Order: sequence, then structure tokens, then C-alpha cells
Amino acid sequence: IAANILNEKKGQSLIVVSTFNRAKRLAADLSFFSAQKIYILPPEDESLMQYEAKSNDDLLNRLKVLKSVVCGEDCIVIAPVTGAIKKLPPKEIFEENVVEIALGRDVSIDDMKKRLSFMGYERVSMIESRGEYSIRGGIIDIFTPDSDLPYRIELFDTEVDSIRTFDIDTQRSVESLQFVSVYQCSQIVKDKEIFQRAKKNISSAYDKHIKRIQKNGEESEKADNLIQRKNQLLEYADSMINIQYMEKFINYFYDETMYIWDYMKDPCIFIDDPARILETLEVYEKERADDIDAILSAGKGIGEDFKSLSGQKDYFKLYEKEGYIFTPFVST
Repeated sequence: IAANILNEKKGQSLIVVSTFNRAKRLAADLSFFSAQKIYILPPEDESLMQYEAKSNDDLLNRLKVLKSVVCGEDCIVIAPVTGAIKKLPPKEIFEENVVEIALGRDVSIDDMKKRLSFMGYERVSMIESRGEYSIRGGIIDIFTPDSDLPYRIELFDTEVDSIRTFDIDTQRSVESLQFVSVYQCSQIVKDKEIFQRAKKNISSAYDKHIKRIQKNGEESEKADNLIQRKNQLLEYADSMINIQYMEKFINYFYDETMYIWDYMKDPCIFIDDPARILETLEVYEKERADDIDAILSAGKGIGEDFKSLSGQKDYFKLYEKEGYIFTPFVST
């Protein structure tokens, strides 16, 4: 049913499902009936206690999807509900942070270093995975989130002399290109103004809670824990490190956030088995509530830390969008 509708409509489409496993299974099945490009949006990371970000895979795959829909590519995005309702930075942030590199254009090495670091790329001596870049003399290697192979840009003085994809293992060129568009590699770019805003919001929110605890004569250990926690978040924001972890607190950075469907152009939206989706969200919110209670009781965080978390209220916003096509169906 979905394939028949999509083959007639074209454009961009979003299918919201209950779980990541359901998304993978549906993507495999749908590929037999539709020639359109199919992306799977990763689910939201459910860990609230993890202070250090361990893997970039979900982040990079999410950025790959965002880049494709922002560029207007005709595609189908299949998203587990926790990924679909994840709060994202304003679309304009993603649209503004693009580096266009073309043959014959001039490129400043210093400017390129600043732009790539600003956009979340990590500088290494030799790239091995997506999200990294390397500069050696007049050679710039960049591995973007949306590409299967890294790009190698060779300069003649300051002019782009060649752009090629290459194999990491052999270092041999694969394909010559006329131009390449490099999009950001983190959801929060290293904008000093944005991070200063986050620091201000974190300090204000935490200081209010700490003063209330101290005024009411509550346990001093809890106040000490909150002070320690505040200082940790401020350190991350001040040095602009652990950005993937700080994305959990996106409400401190941006006044307004968006969802994946806000990034898409007039999408046709399918809801796969609404009853099961609601069951998934109910369990998800209940389990998360227990973790939040434990964090708040121990003074390891405050209520404002969790304003970025999404739930049923965010899911129902799907039905509030005027002019969108909704096709709820129960899969077999």
C-alpha cells in the first residue's frame, strides 16, 4: 500500500514505526516495491546516566538523513518513533553550515581548518572514519557523514586542482568529481555565541535549584552534587567538548527546536500501527521516568535537564501539521 502511494506521489515521505527492528524489516520489504532511496533514521539514545559519548554511528547516520532531506532529495525516511520525535536544532543551522568546494575555486587552508572544526569534524593525521579530516600540505582529506568514501581535495597553491573519492585502505582514487558539498558533522555546531547562551541557561537553572535546596535546609550532599554537576556541564560548554553528550541538553542551546518532518519538504507521512507506537512510547516514558527520579533524588541533575526529552506529546504533533497527508495503517 505504501509503495503504491509513494510511486505515484514521489517527493519526500516519512514512515513512523514502533521500533528500530520494525524499521529495518520494513525498509527491506519496501525496497522490493519502490525504486526510491530509503533511509532509516536511528532511534533516540535512551541512556540518561551516560556522561561520555562512546559511539558516533547513530549521530552520523542521523546527519546523513538530515543532509539528504535538506538537499531536497526524493527519498523515503523510515523512523522508529523515538527517532522521529527527537528534538533537533533549527533547520536553518543545518542549511547555513555548508562548505562548497569546486574545481578552479580558491581555498584557504586556514579558513578550511576553522570551518571544519566549527562544523564538528575532528582533525587527525590520517582519516579512518566518517567525521574526520586531515590536512597535509596542499592535500585536504574529508570524510563526511553522508559519503561511503572520503574526499581528497588537492590544491595548486590556493586553487582546487582536483577532487576525488579514494579508498582508505589502498589510498587509491576511485572517482573524480567536479564539486563536493560538505555538511556539518554534529547537530550542535561550535558556535561560541550558542555555547555562551547554553552556559548562561545552565548556570541560571542550576543556581535556582541550588539556592532553593540550601534555603530549605535540605541535605547538603544533594546541593554539593548539583554544584559539581553544574560545573561539569559548564566545563563541557566552555571548552566545547563532549558535544554529542551535550546534545541531550539541546534546550539550553536553542529556544526553538524542530523534528525530522520539519526538515522535509511537503512529506507524505505514514503511521505504521498507531496502537503499537503508543504502547512503545508508554513503556519508553515509564522506564525513563524511573531513571529521571533516581537522577533527581541523587542531585545528579535538575528538571530542566530533561526538557529536551520527547514523548507522546511530541508524537501527537504529527497530526497537527496542516496540509500534510496522513495514512495510518496496520502492518501484518
